Amino acid sequence: MVRTAFLGRINKELNDHHFFSGTDFDIDVDNVLSEITITYRFDERYKFHIDLSPGTGSANAKITAREAPGEVGDEDHIGYRDSEELLTALTQWMDRLHEELKAIPVYRAIEDQRRQLAEFFTQYGNVQDEYFTRDEADEVNLRLSNLEAQLIQTIKASALSEVQAQRKIEQLEKEMAVLREKVDVLKKPAFVTSLFTNIWEWSKDPSNRKVLASGASTVVTVAKGVLEATGHELPQLPSSDTSQ
Repeated sequence: MVRTAFLGRINKELNDHHFFSGTDFDIDVDNVLSEITITYRFDERYKFHIDLSPGTGSANAKITAREAPGEVGDEDHIGYRDSEELLTALTQWMDRLHEELKAIPVYRAIEDQRRQLAEFFTQYGNVQDEYFTRDEADEVNLRLSNLEAQLIQTIKASALSEVQAQRKIEQLEKEMAVLREKVDVLKKPAFVTSLFTNIWEWSKDPSNRKVLASGASTVVTVAKGVLEATGHELPQLPSSDTSQ
């Protein structure tokens, strides 16, 4: 049977969190199985399930828990030595849940970004299968430099640490240098593919998502401008709304 005092400690941990309160969670107690399930009331995918029954843990882990979201995966199975470790893990689970919830509008913005790029990508068929002229290449390189400057500014304005921001800026500079080289060696359709692939791959890094979300409209607009610099008429896409 689960002690009332232990349930009180769980409730205190929930209420002491900087974002959540106890009313955000449903607590289900199974005294027969000695299990406690803490469920986020507004999305039942997120649970912290505690198994206190004898024999479920190892010698070093007397309490087991299933945590969703987990530290690594969607759900982690972890053992704890005592109730203090477990309560610390409960707070860490709430921290992860908070981060997961904050990421939802960012994911929405990124999906919108990808949709726009996919639509744009399928409609560039009027780009001729030829190399850039010297004037066109110069104009494309200018547009790439503008894009690079805007993205660097976005990175600097983000919440990344100075070391993280500098690392991302250096990576971006390398990628842009490669793109500039490709202007001279690839035909226009191949360059378009390379440009979009580069942007798409960059968006897969979770730490880049806020940067891309806040700059999604700029990415689409400038990428479109890179090709329009060659004189091609390309479709007008709706701007990305990242405020939702």
